[in-house]
Amino acid sequence: MFEFFTRKRLKRRGLSSGKRRRKTNDSQFREWLRNGKLVCGLLFLFFAVGISTWIILSSGGMEIFSGKPLQTFVVVSVITATFMIHWHVSLPDTFRKNSRVLLMLLVIAGQLALVKLGGFLNETISQEAATDYKFLVAPYAFAAMMISLLVGRRHATFAVVYSSLIGGLMVEQFWAFRFLVYSLICGFAAIYLANAVRKRSRLVMAGVYVGLVCTVLAVTLGEITIPIGFAEFAEQWELVGKQALSAVMVSILTAVLVGGILPMVEVMFRITTDMSWMELSDLNHPLLKQMTIEAPG
Repeated sequence: MFEFFTRKRLKRRGLSSGKRRRKTNDSQFREWLRNGKLVCGLLFLFFAVGISTWIILSSGGMEIFSGKPLQTFVVVSVITATFMIHWHVSLPDTFRKNSRVLLMLLVIAGQLALVKLGGFLNETISQEAATDYKFLVAPYAFAAMMISLLVGRRHATFAVVYSSLIGGLMVEQFWAFRFLVYSLICGFAAIYLANAVRKRSRLVMAGVYVGLVCTVLAVTLGEITIPIGFAEFAEQWELVGKQALSAVMVSILTAVLVGGILPMVEVMFRITTDMSWMELSDLNHPLLKQMTIEAPG
């Protein structure tokens, strides 16, 4: 504990980077937690049971498997097992690390929770016009940005695909296919844009571009109707503006959320992102300035 406060005090004075050297622990129990196959299997099992229970309890009566708990559990279990096998075959190195498995499952669960929250707020705030904003207020970029920045683009692809498949079970049956299209395309766009992020401020611009992609997709699929003319269609143009602004603002807020919780996730899972490395290598940092003076070269 005292080491923690000492490190924080030195960081405020510009004499420390705030990072702690990682130590190797030979404890067999810790090694079992980190790499044990049983622990990995239990993580996927708890994920499948938890998500299935959540879908069953939060069902509103219009979902694909509403009122069918057994079918819901079977389908979620099949999707989870497919995710598990796909990951094991494609990226076996990270699959053996239970911390990466836990991180991936938590982020996917967070993505589903945010999608559910977005739908709830949409129906609560705008009950009459809920359909106009239905696919524009979901934070599709959350899992894509988080996993892409923390682990890599290939892992982010898994997160986008399987969170989209499970998310399709949580929306009304009539909208399931469209949700899948929005989630996949916006998620892949977020992966591509997050790859170029090296500073936290760039996350906001990535969010803006994801929002624009969502808007263009909505226009293409007919969710946003562009009226012809202006004077006689002033109200329609106002609605189009609000819809586009909603998509962009939700994507920006998602990017801000990712940037805000990213440092905590880095500490919890002992991951250093490219953004953190760039910040640590900043020559304007007081510690690097002092080292340049006292230990040049």
